[in-house]
This record gives sequence, C-alpha cells and structure tokens, in this order.
Amino acid sequence: MNGRMLIVLAAGLLLLLLGLYIFFNGVNTYLQGAASVNWPMVQGTLTSSILGNFTSCSENSCYKIYTPKVTYSYTVSGVSYLGKSISIGHTSVGNDLSYANSELNKYPAGSSVTVYYDPSSPATSVLEPGTDPNSMYMLLLSLFPLFMGAIVIVIAIKGWRSVKRLQAIPPQVPPSNKGI
Repeated sequence: MNGRMLIVLAAGLLLLLLGLYIFFNGVNTYLQGAASVNWPMVQGTLTSSILGNFTSCSENSCYKIYTPKVTYSYTVSGVSYLGKSISIGHTSVGNDLSYANSELNKYPAGSSVTVYYDPSSPATSVLEPGTDPNSMYMLLLSLFPLFMGAIVIVIAIKGWRSVKRLQAIPPQVPPSNKGI
C-alpha cells in the first residue's frame, strides 16, 4: 500500500473512531437520562443560580452564548452532596438571553427543589429527570463521521486492491513490425 493510500485509510479510521466515540457517548447519555426517570428523589436547596456566558467568534462576528448554571445541596442517608446538573446531557445554551433567563428563572437561589439521584452513586443527580432532546441529536450527529469513515475506508481498500490487480497483470509487449 503506498503512502497516499495509507493516509486515506488512516483518515477513514480516524473518522470512524470519532464517530464511534460520539455514538457510544450519546448512547450512554441517553440511557443514563432514561434511567434517571426511575431514580429516587429527595428535597434539596438551590445554593446558587447564575447565568453563565462566554463569547463565541467566527470570521466576521462575535456573539454571546448564555447557559444557566445552578448549584444545589441535598442529603442522602445522612451524607450531604452538591449537584450542578439540571438534566443528564443538559445543553441549554444559546445566544437568546431571554430564553436563558427564562430557564434560569425556574431555579431561583434559595428555593427548595426536588433532586433525583442515582441510587448506585448518590453524588450523581439532576433536577429534571429524563433524556435531554439534544442527546438524540448527538446520536444522529455521530452517524456522519461513522458513515464517512466507513466510506473512506472502503474506497481506500478498493483502491489498494485495484492497484494490486493492475500490478499483477504482466506488461504487454507491443507486436513487432519486422515482417511488414
């Protein structure tokens, strides 16, 4: 296999591995979110509720990205915990300040909240059990590098086989024109 084909094959494998990583991460997030519906609940207290933001820039413009950030305390079997997750895979971010504020207004600091915790790991908790709709988008997103990686690998292997077949054909000697 020549250098270019190895590079193409390596790129295909890298895309495939990236897709598998995103896919299995997405499946894990989705399953954990689905399991959280059955987690036990306790009362907790919101200790902080702030609007996080950062600036994202592209070639020609910059804009603010907002996300609600909460911290809450709760106790399970006499042990105190601090939680920071609104939901499993929570990705409520965007550049709409009013939407971010409406999300944050659901969780005013000092208020009492219902906390759902993982019974096998009580330090893992959420305020909103269930799957985040965006976790399904991550699964769909993973299909792109998976398919692209598979296609690139197939093309590299077919190209390598074609080159091998061509190399196996004996060279053709043109007929001699001596007798004419």
